[in-house]
Amino acid sequence: IEGKAGDASQCRAHGPGLEPNGVMVDKPTWFEIDATNAGNGLAEVILVDPRGRQDAVPVSVKQIGPGRFRCEYVPREPGLHSVNVFFAGRPIPNSPFGVNVASSSDAKKCRAYGRGIQPKGVRTGDVAEFRVITKDAGEGAMKATVTGPDGNEIPCRVTKTNSTTYECGYVPNRVGPHTVNITYGGAHIPRSPFPVM
Repeated sequence: IEGKAGDASQCRAHGPGLEPNGVMVDKPTWFEIDATNAGNGLAEVILVDPRGRQDAVPVSVKQIGPGRFRCEYVPREPGLHSVNVFFAGRPIPNSPFGVNVASSSDAKKCRAYGRGIQPKGVRTGDVAEFRVITKDAGEGAMKATVTGPDGNEIPCRVTKTNSTTYECGYVPNRVGPHTVNITYGGAHIPRSPFPVM
């Protein structure tokens, strides 16, 4: 007879992969299970995705020392995930952990303002400027394109002034309807495309 059977109530788990916020789609995350005072047993993790599927996100559990386990996973979609941690067949304290996975970039959080995206007031030959703010939108590529009345693209200058602000400008050379498309992480920001007469 070896030792006593594992006691899940003596386990603790911690790490970014169990935090309610901060986990991103397609970015690897991790947490550790500390079972050093819990006796003998196996650590198991079942991750339930927002659709209630238990096998959609595999979790790798590796023993890194006596009674210590490191768990890693890569979420595939945004939404509330349930991380269920078991030791010796029983749930540990605070399990399941609710983890709200965010999409790596959220274009809906971006804002744009300035004369260059107003419906009226831009004249040919003027520099039509606008600013895009990407604060709280996660990581992504900001792209701004301008299409003239003939359907051709007009050069648009994009300068990153700090980590969340882009200064943009274009010079329309024809009278008529223009379209300003602003995307972040491949998705249109609110109100994009902007019609500019």
